[in-house]
Amino acid sequence: MDEIDKLLDEAGERWRASQPPPAMVDPASLTRETGIGAGRLLLSFAAGAAGAALVLATVWIAAQFGIWHRVEEPNIGKPPSEAGASTPVATGNTGCSVTRPDPAFVAPSPYPAAPPLLYESEWFGSEALWTMIDRDGEVWRFPQGADGLHVKRFWWSVEWRGMRDEPEPAITVVGTRLDGPGTFTSEPGTNASADFGEAMLAGVEIPTAGCWQITANYRDAVLSFVVWVTDD
Repeated sequence: MDEIDKLLDEAGERWRASQPPPAMVDPASLTRETGIGAGRLLLSFAAGAAGAALVLATVWIAAQFGIWHRVEEPNIGKPPSEAGASTPVATGNTGCSVTRPDPAFVAPSPYPAAPPLLYESEWFGSEALWTMIDRDGEVWRFPQGADGLHVKRFWWSVEWRGMRDEPEPAITVVGTRLDGPGTFTSEPGTNASADFGEAMLAGVEIPTAGCWQITANYRDAVLSFVVWVTDD
């Protein structure tokens, strides 16, 4: 008997000694109106229960001694190209399929798993780069009489070191209009703090209404989503 078998046997003895006596089973309760007699059914039940208990005990013991490898699927979100669904938005003669955060990204600790409820939004992206998007997709409106729309958006990444250590994060945001000509580039990145904690912040100036693809770049990560901008 090698050391692993010896450890399993010793641990098995301790585990069995710690278990409470088995509950009594009334054989009459196992009798069914089938072609199988009560005695045979009871025997099958007892054998199956004993086998299940042995399997569970073996797995438990192996896990305690590190013999059974615990596998936990990492939550790294989905690649930006696969993350999110789209919703067509009525825009006169054309349609703009704005991005919805479906499925939502669950942010890693120490960030909140989801945005505060008052935002009616979900996280969108992956651990490398994510933002906050309205559950029904983003629709941005020009202020009445304005020539353009200034929007500041929050961004997060597990690679970002925080406001103190990275006061001017190297994040850039560009916009490309999908239903006509037009582009824009963000202001230099900065930081902010709110009820969801610290975040990177990037402001953009959108020149015209239309269907816009917003693309952020931070280090090696890229994240895109589509919004509808209206001047109605």
